[in-house]
Amino acid sequence: MRSLMLVSFLIAVSASAQVTPTPAAIELRASVMPMDQRRALAAPLLQAAEKQAAALDDVDRSIVLYRIAGGWMPLDRERSSALYRQAFLASLHADGAFRPALEYMILDEAVPLDPAIILELVPQADMETKQKIYGWILGFALENTDTRLAAKAF
Repeated sequence: MRSLMLVSFLIAVSASAQVTPTPAAIELRASVMPMDQRRALAAPLLQAAEKQAAALDDVDRSIVLYRIAGGWMPLDRERSSALYRQAFLASLHADGAFRPALEYMILDEAVPLDPAIILELVPQADMETKQKIYGWILGFALENTDTRLAAKAF
């Protein structure tokens, strides 16, 4: 039952993550509240969620940290990167069928944030996830003319 709930959650998160907002929607959201106000509202909630996540089992903690990391991304990229790392390491304890999807979601979202750190984590991932993420990093590196990163991913 728990696995079914987690899979349903991941499907919902994946589906919502694949919707690309229009430039007008992004501009509207950004103009609604200045960054300092957004940070003042979001930071205490994200910090409280981090504390609560510590009490969860590895798989649940991985999912919660993954979403918290996404919340920190526009506010504190370094903290976001550290949380993606923690989420990935916790995901290594997920069940066989569930693990590749969870790993991929975490790493996929974290690649643009810090591809070098992701390259350190990928070797621990499921083989299917490794192939997808190495390809993602290689494409990202070439698109950004980062030949050093591309060579590491290759």
